[in-house]
Amino acid sequence: MSIYNSFKLYKNFKNYYTLKEIIKDFLDYTIYILNMPLYLLNSLLWKKYQKKFKIKNILLIYWGAIGDVIYATSVLNPLKNRYPDAKISVITNKNGKTIFTALANEIIEFDKSKENLLKFIKNLRNRKFDIVLNLKFDSDRAALITILSRSKFKVGCGPRHWLLFYNLKGKPALTITHQIERFSNILNAIGINEKISPSIYIDKESKNFASKFWKEKRLKNKKVIMIHPGAKEEYKRWRIENFKELIKILIESQIRDLKNKLSIP
Repeated sequence: MSIYNSFKLYKNFKNYYTLKEIIKDFLDYTIYILNMPLYLLNSLLWKKYQKKFKIKNILLIYWGAIGDVIYATSVLNPLKNRYPDAKISVITNKNGKTIFTALANEIIEFDKSKENLLKFIKNLRNRKFDIVLNLKFDSDRAALITILSRSKFKVGCGPRHWLLFYNLKGKPALTITHQIERFSNILNAIGINEKISPSIYIDKESKNFASKFWKEKRLKNKKVIMIHPGAKEEYKRWRIENFKELIKILIESQIRDLKNKLSIP
């Protein structure tokens, strides 16, 4: 994203941006520009390394809510296309384990509330990864795992205070930036510029549960609208009154369609 587009965003979202966000984004861009010579040098070293050695072992780091994890899957297919013979391991949480299982070669489960971070890193250091991609731009834990992994190349775009410890860096993402663009910036840093999109994997157990639910509720061959009135964080939750209004509109719409079909005035 260019600086010109950044100013356009500030203008369009002036009610959202606070001085804190503007300063943060300005700092991120400033740090990135000042370190550009170092980034270019490391990029050349990465290209040279790929010509000399075959990439065999790639580590990806991402955990979070299911929706965010699904976005993170967008990185896997481009990595497979570029390095078809490489083993791709993913450090993730319980949510990510289900989503990543069919897409990665190995899942390394990490529970930040229970895991001993130093012990976890110590075990990881013996794995000899060629490159580690940290997609958790806002996590100190993920940054430490990346930096102390003993990998030859370390890729990330945050947190800000860890940036100098990465070999390769994705362009900084503004406060209002879609996750897909953030992940695309990470791939760009290692020379992958293809368009990316998430992949959704549904395991057999989930399919069986949905099939049983559909059968028990007699929903086959019926139009079904599902509403999920909730969110983990309070600031993300839509007001109950809005859900009520939405349901009312949907019911009225269905009644109107039925009347039209039956030619009822």
